Amino acid sequence: MDCSKMYSIHDAASNYIKEASVLSDSAQIEGSILLLKKGIDVVGDFYKSEDVIDDSGVTITLAEVRYSQRQLNEAYNLYYRALHSRVEMINDLLKICKP
Repeated sequence: MDCSKMYSIHDAASNYIKEASVLSDSAQIEGSILLLKKGIDVVGDFYKSEDVIDDSGVTITLAEVRYSQRQLNEAYNLYYRALHSRVEMINDLLKICKP
């Protein structure tokens, strides 16, 4: 595991979450969703571990359906949950890295 890369991905994804939260607070929900999707792309598969069962892909699929139905608030919440979950999984992996 490349710890420095993992820290970089964690920081980038966390920033996307923060920026998306700010935009959603100012009623720019579509921009928020785009930021969350970018964060999900940045994380890629780096969060995966053999020890973890991950169902965030299902959450993302549901978010995509809600987005296509223009249920933007629900889509935002689902994308947020998926990215946040993946960042938390990276946090768990980082526990074995030494700064």
